[in-house]
Amino acid sequence: AFESVYCEREWRSVSRFSFSYEDVAMIVLPQRVGTSRYFETLVESRAKLGLPPGIPIVPWETLLES
Repeated sequence: AFESVYCEREWRSVSRFSFSYEDVAMIVLPQRVGTSRYFETLVESRAKLGLPPGIPIVPWETLLES
């Protein structure tokens, strides 16, 4: 289950970060958490949000090692 995955490091800051779309290599998020469909929702909303087509949106589950 997604809630048991702890491969990544979490970084927190109270400061704002300034970056542009050119700084983004990819967006990684889970396909689903409970009944929320994060991956599908973002892919469907990509144009409305103004995300450039050159930034891949990748489901977390495809990056997990077996």
